[in-house]
Amino acid sequence: MVANDFEWFHETLIVSGPHMAAWVNGYQVSDWTDTRAPDENPRGGLRREAGTIAIQGHDPKTDLSFRNLRAGEMPGR
Repeated sequence: MVANDFEWFHETLIVSGPHMAAWVNGYQVSDWTDTRAPDENPRGGLRREAGTIAIQGHDPKTDLSFRNLRAGEMPGR
């Protein structure tokens, strides 16, 4: 477990093309590449066009608060 209930934690997401990796409090928790065929709907396949970033909790009892959200493009991209 890398984060505790009712405590703030730090999450870093890095996305490059179809590859996404995430760290919580400095521990890597995911490393995934979308190898699906392209599709306009991201539920149906790979979508690389610019669009909405969605942050979600899948458990109906999840209670989330967010602070200090920042997004940026990596230098040289």
